[in-house]
Amino acid sequence: MCESVNCSELKVSHLLSPTSIYLSVAILICVCLVAATGNVMFLVTVWHTKRMRRTLYIILTNFFIADLVFVCISLPLNIATFLADGPPFGYVVCYLKTYITYGTISTSACVLTSVAVYRLLQVCYNHIYIRVISRKWLLSVSICLWVTPVAFCAGFGGSVTYEPRRYSCAYTSISLTYILVCCLYLPLIFTVVFCYVKIYLFTKKSRQRVEVHSIQHQTIMGAPSTSSKKKDDVIFKMMLVVFMEILFFYVFPGVLNSLLNILPSASKARVTLAAFHLFRIRPCMNVITCILTNKELRRSLRDCLGCARGHRVHSDS
Repeated sequence: MCESVNCSELKVSHLLSPTSIYLSVAILICVCLVAATGNVMFLVTVWHTKRMRRTLYIILTNFFIADLVFVCISLPLNIATFLADGPPFGYVVCYLKTYITYGTISTSACVLTSVAVYRLLQVCYNHIYIRVISRKWLLSVSICLWVTPVAFCAGFGGSVTYEPRRYSCAYTSISLTYILVCCLYLPLIFTVVFCYVKIYLFTKKSRQRVEVHSIQHQTIMGAPSTSSKKKDDVIFKMMLVVFMEILFFYVFPGVLNSLLNILPSASKARVTLAAFHLFRIRPCMNVITCILTNKELRRSLRDCLGCARGHRVHSDS
């Protein structure tokens, strides 16, 4: 019950009207359905489409899994909190939910950074890239993408509590947010920016040399390698857009919450609710962005759906 997670007697109904509560539940259900369906389709498409079993897509499966875990575990508990007028679960569930919320966003940021690093190696340091695309390296990278958030949350998170004004559980240690920002998020942002700038400068300054090398490489090895690089460039651009989305949907809710002390009391509930939803619609926006910005992914999804439909028709006949 509420007391078991060390929360006050302030209920959701004390802060929000019934209309706001049911609207919030409807939004969260829509996010769950869209994001869960989209990420499952992405995972199935990557693993069942031979041309998509490339390094960057294999790394991106961790991103899809992180969003899937968030919408399948954390969001249903948020829905239950709204419907039950408070957290209908104990301390252990509250702790797991808090870890999943912090851990999945951190894992997503780490995945996007690893995509940028791999793309940098592919374009600028191909001799290193060839060495780090083996199964052993990809498995090691995937483990690090999940272990890093675990280490930060376990080491600096402390205990958890239900925060009625934020409609969710949270770590009691304020230092965790600062540590995540200073020791994890800022270095990841700088790494992504560095990779993007380095790739841009490299391609701009050596365009002619790269084109000559590509022609020679096509003569010796054939065109698929160059075609694969062009496709990977689409992935890299897509993930840059997703990275900017994550920054917006993580930073802006934090800005809104920081303004609570200077806002009038009548506006605080609406502002915290807006921050709450902005943070949680991120997986849904990620799905939409991936579909809109990646033509290869759209085509592969369409092929998988057509193949599944064909098998169904064949089985029925």
